[in-house]
Amino acid sequence: MSSIHYVSFVDGACHSTWNLSSAAWALFTPNGKLIELQGICLGRTTNNIAEYSAIIELLLEEIDLGIRDLVVNLDTQLVVL
Repeated sequence: MSSIHYVSFVDGACHSTWNLSSAAWALFTPNGKLIELQGICLGRTTNNIAEYSAIIELLLEEIDLGIRDLVVNLDTQLVVL
């Protein structure tokens, strides 16, 4: 396995259990250059859906960019890769 990894940070957030929520992600090259910083508004949903949506959106972007070696940093134990 290669020791050169792209690095990402993802997070989902919700104001309260059934209120406005969002998901965001940042993607960096192996040398630390920011490739992408994105976020989306999810509308009324739960914080768990926001967390899952953040990682799904990041992985879809990773596929589009052809990235195959990615380290994902999360602040939740809800999503396990």
